[in-house]
Amino acid sequence: MQKKLYFRVKTLDVGKVVSLYNGRVHYSLVVGESMVGYRFGEFVLTKRLGSGIHFKKSRKSKKK
Repeated sequence: MQKKLYFRVKTLDVGKVVSLYNGRVHYSLVVGESMVGYRFGEFVLTKRLGSGIHFKKSRKSKKK
């Protein structure tokens, strides 16, 4: 059985700078009082935003 890893923001973390990774990029985040009780992952976007996210990239086949 695999455990899920997630950490909640505690009152001890307020005012600290936390480094978060969303799978592509590392982000620095300053923890505020309004963030207490939430998970750290809720403050970093993991999906791309925009109109072109549903289009597949076309692959050019190499001619032999």
